[in-house]
Amino acid sequence: MGRPQIEITEEVINQAYELAKKGLSRKQIAISLGMGLSTLHEKMNKFPDFLEAIEQGSTDGIKEVVNALFNKAVEGNVQAIQTFLYNRDQENWKREPQESAIRDIPPINITMITDATDKAAD
Repeated sequence: MGRPQIEITEEVINQAYELAKKGLSRKQIAISLGMGLSTLHEKMNKFPDFLEAIEQGSTDGIKEVVNALFNKAVEGNVQAIQTFLYNRDQENWKREPQESAIRDIPPINITMITDATDKAAD
């Protein structure tokens, strides 16, 4: 029998756009609209406006977050600056330490004396 058919109306298209804009995954969008993921994909293939709304919502949501991050970085927020640079200029801003810095650390020799307690008891 299954779930009732979801009609793709202008209201459903707008809901899908808003959900995608908020960063929901396609599976989360499907659940929110009362359908399974495979049904969502079928509807996206059948209704180009529905597909466009989801894609545009996702794009618009990312734009808003990037703009907010950029504005915080420009205002001097150190964490925003780091996040922006780590993601936008990866060649010059890496999170992992440079290999050469690791190679410059001299080796440490550790010697364990195992019979020290035996000699102290004598």
